[in-house]
Amino acid sequence: MKEIILRVIPISKMRYKTLGDYFQTAPGYWIVTAAQLPNPSHSALILIHELIELISTQHARIPEPKILKFDLQFEKNNPGNNLEPGDSPLAPYHKQHQFSENIEHQLARFLHINWNSYNQSLNSLWKNQNQKSAKTTPNLQNLKPTKTPATKASPKKI
Repeated sequence: MKEIILRVIPISKMRYKTLGDYFQTAPGYWIVTAAQLPNPSHSALILIHELIELISTQHARIPEPKILKFDLQFEKNNPGNNLEPGDSPLAPYHKQHQFSENIEHQLARFLHINWNSYNQSLNSLWKNQNQKSAKTTPNLQNLKPTKTPATKASPKKI
C-alpha cells in the first residue's frame, strides 16, 4: 500500500447500500469511505472498521473485487435488510470483518459510545434513508487520490 485516503461522504455518494467502503484507484492507492452521519464519532467508528478490514483483507490476499461482488450479491439476495454482508459466514472476508468489528467495538467503548444505541442509530438511518439514489456501481466522482504514481497516467476507474 502506497497511499490510503480516508473520506467521510454523504450517504448518497456511497457505491451501494453501505455505510462504509474501500476500493483501489490504482495499484497501491486506496480510498476508504464512511457515510456522513449526524454523530461524527459514528462516522469515525465506521472509518476505523473499514481501514482495519482493508488492511486485514489485503494481508489475507482477498481481492477487493471479490468482496464487492459478494456484497452486491448479498444485498440483491437480502433486499430491505439491515444485515452486514461480512457477518455472513459465506463472506470471503468474514474473519476480517469480525476482527474489524471487534476493534470498532473497543473504540466505541473507549469513546463512551453505547454499542447498542450506536447500532440502533445505524439501523434507523436505513429506515429513514431513501436508497433510490444509492448506486450499484462505483461512484468515484471527486474521490481520486491526492496524487498518483509518477509512472501512472491517472487512477483506474473500477
